[in-house]
Amino acid sequence: MGMKRTAFRERKYKGRGFWSNPLQLLIAAAILHLALTALIFGIGKQASMPATFDANGTAVSFANDGVGYRQDAATLAEMLSSRKFHEWSSAAYPFHVKLYSICFASLGSILGFNILSAEPLNLFCYLGILVFVYKLSHQIFGSVRAALIAAGVVALWPTFSLHTTQLLKDPLFIAGMLALIFIMVQLLLRPGSWSMSLLRGALGALLAAGLFKERFDLAPLLIATVLLGGLMLLIRQFQLRRAWPANLAGIALLTILMVAALLWLPVYRGADHPRIEEAGSKPSNLKPKARVSWWQVPAKIGIVRERFAEKYNNAGSNIDSYVKLTSTADLIRYLPRAVAIGLFAPFPNMWFETGSSVGLLGRILAGLETLIMYAIEFLAVVEVWRRRRNLSVWLLFSIAAAGITALGFVVVNVGTLYRLRYLYLILLIIPAASAIEYFLDQFMKSRKSYPVSEPLVRST
Repeated sequence: MGMKRTAFRERKYKGRGFWSNPLQLLIAAAILHLALTALIFGIGKQASMPATFDANGTAVSFANDGVGYRQDAATLAEMLSSRKFHEWSSAAYPFHVKLYSICFASLGSILGFNILSAEPLNLFCYLGILVFVYKLSHQIFGSVRAALIAAGVVALWPTFSLHTTQLLKDPLFIAGMLALIFIMVQLLLRPGSWSMSLLRGALGALLAAGLFKERFDLAPLLIATVLLGGLMLLIRQFQLRRAWPANLAGIALLTILMVAALLWLPVYRGADHPRIEEAGSKPSNLKPKARVSWWQVPAKIGIVRERFAEKYNNAGSNIDSYVKLTSTADLIRYLPRAVAIGLFAPFPNMWFETGSSVGLLGRILAGLETLIMYAIEFLAVVEVWRRRRNLSVWLLFSIAAAGITALGFVVVNVGTLYRLRYLYLILLIIPAASAIEYFLDQFMKSRKSYPVSEPLVRST
């Protein structure tokens, strides 16, 4: 009976024209992103906000690493234009920069080396994120309306949309992680054939390898994501009291190939950059990396945290940059604080301060988004409780909680935390959208429960 009601509600909702057509909404989102990119480029070209956007549309205030990425992509585009394909493929540049250089080589002669030429890749990542948010929500909750709400919230997220117009690695990483999580949810929800399960495992491993090559610094979070997926699948087998051998083989293949990629796949490191090689020595401010074994987790966390503190030592939005983490006891004591930073930073006392990079307006916008984020986190917890028997919901929530807590441990700068946290907040938006649908349904039922008085009609 419950499935019939859900099917009836979806059929009824699908008949509501434009707002119920995912393809049309995706086209609208593409037009919106193109318009936003053109607007930002125009602002930068006219020097209307020189402290925020340069002449290429690059955000020099909140995403200034895009300046260097744009220069590197332009250099690689010149190699492609000169047909130096071997030099392009072997050059020590980040993976996402090489992808942007393809866009520059294709459109740079017409549009220039700016965010307009980078828009094909950025738009692909932006739409890919929306598609996988929709797919994940629909796959887990079986509701078109909840899926549209989740995708709509992500599509209209102001700072997230701004970041997806820039030459950054984050949009590509988020899209890839959502695709990987979608594959694991498919392995978790229903049994599949051997060929399909193994194919999903291989595709997941390919995604994991690309994600590691793009952001090897987040490899622990990538490993935790796959391990959580495998754990949830094992728990589901115990719940059902029967094995899904094909699905287990798929997640096992994914894990094995991912580990092989982590061990042997070459990755780009900052010290490999050609500018550093040409200088003949590493910059003086780069300390030699301390060598610790893989099992020395507290020491590794402490080293990463120290590097963030050194990199942003002059930033005006640091939190607890003086705190040192060197032992397991330090991690345990700092755990509540790390969770609070990951979930609630920037804290309300920072919302109306003038930021050193984004100014007062940027801080106010971040404060408004953070206030909405608090509501989303609350709704996500409500939905996890409502769906506490649904392991796929727990998978999303566990990945989000692990990622947010890990970032709270190592990232001391609020601006950087804001960017790195997008993926995990998106995973919370998905169950929060289902909770919104539930409360909307309850509200509509409460309105229908009140009797409507009949209008008085004068007798003739």
